[in-house]
Amino acid sequence: EKVTQCPALLQLFNILSSNLLNFLAYPSDPRAEQLRSILEVRSSARAALACWARAVGDAQDWLEAARGPLSSILEEHSRLVAGGSFSEDFMRRTEVVLWFSATLAGSWEPSCTDSSSSNKASALLSSSLPSSSSSSCLPLWSSRSQSSSLAPAAAAVLSLGPTSAAELGQSKAVVDVAPDPWKSLLRSACHELAATVPSSDLTLQLLQWMLLRHPWTSNFQLLEFTELPYAQAVEQACRMLPAGVQSAEIAELVLSLTLQDLPSFALHKHSSMARETLLRCLHHALGGDAEGLCKGLASKVFPALLAAIEVEVGEARKKTEEQHTWLATRTLIACLLGVLPPKVSVAEAITTSNHPIPSLWGAHWACIEGALLDFPIDSAS
Repeated sequence: EKVTQCPALLQLFNILSSNLLNFLAYPSDPRAEQLRSILEVRSSARAALACWARAVGDAQDWLEAARGPLSSILEEHSRLVAGGSFSEDFMRRTEVVLWFSATLAGSWEPSCTDSSSSNKASALLSSSLPSSSSSSCLPLWSSRSQSSSLAPAAAAVLSLGPTSAAELGQSKAVVDVAPDPWKSLLRSACHELAATVPSSDLTLQLLQWMLLRHPWTSNFQLLEFTELPYAQAVEQACRMLPAGVQSAEIAELVLSLTLQDLPSFALHKHSSMARETLLRCLHHALGGDAEGLCKGLASKVFPALLAAIEVEVGEARKKTEEQHTWLATRTLIACLLGVLPPKVSVAEAITTSNHPIPSLWGAHWACIEGALLDFPIDSAS
């Protein structure tokens, strides 16, 4: 506690924050190689921020230092929405601030193992919200700062555009009107921040916000950088749905995203993993209703996939020299993997002989066997 009250430590944190925000912002008109380089440096910086997140205090000065960049960006965004335009410099600064805030929030959350650390995290990972969002803010935990207008940092995402599809077309938020590549990059940073939400009434709202702004609506050439992080963020938010909450609407949206048909040039080495990750969300959205999930896949999804697989096999046999994506085959296998229970062993979760999961696998085993033994080999996929 004495260390966290040292003024020099706070000064060092402010210097570190300022330098990270300057050096880790994407350049103007970023190219793929530049994105890879900065993401690699950000990965290293994340470890350093995690150490600071566990060491900082929860006095008012620390609160202001931790949430200052995000609060400033939100205030500037509100002014520009009211009357102005978003410059590329603003988009660059907004993206890196969202990443910075998500990194701090994600680093603090795992250490909240008792009531005192939970209080500290909720205060430090917070940001003032517009009055229009106050009705959906979390109940506030107490902290030494005794602040009364704080909500989780993830809630800041809700001030960056509506959660309703009907209102999305009229949105003036930077994440909705920015040109690419900034729209894709800004949304990806928002997804990462939204995924830090604790289990609360906000979780469902943030999931709706995220599902409206999936990466397949923007620049396909950036999917290498945005698709898997998006799927992981959605899965994490689904894990945070309050106990007892089942959302068929969320499950349906997730499933429709999983079945997005992408052009071959948009596929990358993480494409199948992203879809498998999204399918794991269905367990959480449906409250662990394995029977309902398996029935829905068997009746609504797999018939179309099996028909598409037949076409894929026929085309591959006719055109043996061409590369084939095997998208339908990979999607069906990802669906089968996605229905497996998360975090527990299959044997532990499947306790009856007529459990729907082995029945679903058995009914479609011929497809897996064919992919392993019979389908034409394609080294690219």
